[in-house]
Amino acid sequence: MSPILSFNNLEVSYGDEAVVRNVSFELNQGEILGIVGESGSGKSTLIKAAMGLLSKGGRVTSGDIIYEQNSLLTMSEKSLRRLRGKEIGMISQNASTTFCPIRTVGNQIFETLRAHGKISIKDARIKSLEIFDKLNFMNPDKVWDSYPFQLSGGMNQRVAVALAMLLEPKVILADEATSALDNISRNQVIMELVRLYDMGTSVIFVTHDIDIVDSICDKVLVLKNGEVKEYGPSKRVLSAPQSDYTKHLINCTRQLRGAGYGLIQENKV
Repeated sequence: MSPILSFNNLEVSYGDEAVVRNVSFELNQGEILGIVGESGSGKSTLIKAAMGLLSKGGRVTSGDIIYEQNSLLTMSEKSLRRLRGKEIGMISQNASTTFCPIRTVGNQIFETLRAHGKISIKDARIKSLEIFDKLNFMNPDKVWDSYPFQLSGGMNQRVAVALAMLLEPKVILADEATSALDNISRNQVIMELVRLYDMGTSVIFVTHDIDIVDSICDKVLVLKNGEVKEYGPSKRVLSAPQSDYTKHLINCTRQLRGAGYGLIQENKV
């Protein structure tokens, strides 16, 4: 079976400087891939390149990104817009900044669903409340009627996951989706992403947290300064790392865990 998404010898540059160099990996159907590395390693750049959302001055200078045997890099902006959300969804680091503060959550969900197909606001509400209930939202009607600024950062992030589930994409790109959350909210978002996996959605989870990768990811890609240091099944890579850099990341995580800052473990089933 062909991978649903593949990065082939990708190079991304800003000006004359390549910030991602010769990066290759594959995402299979129904798989969770973790991308780890320090800040500035190029993790988010990979995600933005796939979505055609590189910052000003950024461009792919070589390689390709293939989605279902089609190059994302040669698609028109119109074709990319059709893919975004419906087939390839993205959850950013701070969902509260992506929602309009002066429109209710329900209104924004409705507008998003309507952009990808015919649906009434009544049906959108029913469908949304069903997902909210599955995700154990307290007071789902209140969430629907709330403005984003009335919700906590963790709840905004959970709403972003719910919206991704409503669109039923084949791939979700989660870009540091838990880094700004407290432990309880972080674990809720992680387990909601696992529910996406259970629905057959493939997930790329960008994070600096080795514990998250160990808990939920099938494979892991380790990046440093825009280059791949290690790539393979997460259990193998994390139990017997070959790269000194991977060993360093793991040792740092163990030190934090020993000091009481580790992730509350929730294993993917």
